[in-house]
Amino acid sequence: MKEFNTFTEAHTCKDTLKAFRELSAKLGLDDIPHEQFFEKLKSGLVNWKIKRFLDQLQKRFTSKTLNGDATKVLVVGAGPCGLRLAIETAFMGCKVILIDKRDAFTRNNVLHLWPFTVTDLKNIGIKHFFGKFCQGELNHISIRRLQICLMKIALVLGVEVHTKVEFEGLQCPQKNGGTGWKAVCKPHNHKVSYFEFEVLVAATGARDALCEYKLRFENGTVTKQGYYISNKYFKVDKYSVDNIVFLL
Repeated sequence: MKEFNTFTEAHTCKDTLKAFRELSAKLGLDDIPHEQFFEKLKSGLVNWKIKRFLDQLQKRFTSKTLNGDATKVLVVGAGPCGLRLAIETAFMGCKVILIDKRDAFTRNNVLHLWPFTVTDLKNIGIKHFFGKFCQGELNHISIRRLQICLMKIALVLGVEVHTKVEFEGLQCPQKNGGTGWKAVCKPHNHKVSYFEFEVLVAATGARDALCEYKLRFENGTVTKQGYYISNKYFKVDKYSVDNIVFLL
């Protein structure tokens, strides 16, 4: 499909999001229930190479994906850590929204990757979007390219990515009149401001607004780099999510 090829070949954050919007419109994915997104996407793509890539991703989904009561996760920060955590929570069946105040990936620093990181990235299909990834003995990739590849994988899994959205604060459930936490964002009328979530992950670095709070919650724990706010308990492999946030 032409739209998926355009999405695969996009080289910037803006072009990637634009191409995915066009692909979603072509396949009728707009406003589809979260639990049905991946299967609907897969059924609309018939190319054998794309099918092989999607089959690789499907093997990573857990049984929790089938549960209609999906845990809702807000990830702040579209760096490699935020994107990779968004991918993992999507594999767990969570409804994931990721925001970043920037709309461009400009960090051309080259990363030297540990062997286990190379294996992990290959296992989630990075070579579909970057065929020359870690060929030979040189395990290097630029941060910008890594972000683009991870964002493409996240989008395919149904993660909503919104750029030019800045986190400013939290609204407690009893104050916003709903049942879940909400974020105060700029622009204030953005749809993310109405998203009620149970888990908030900061992947923004130590100097961002999200890390300035000095609070503790009955159902969560403030960590050095962010929050785990939840009335549900679930794990990413052997680490609980609050530990994952701390490790970022």
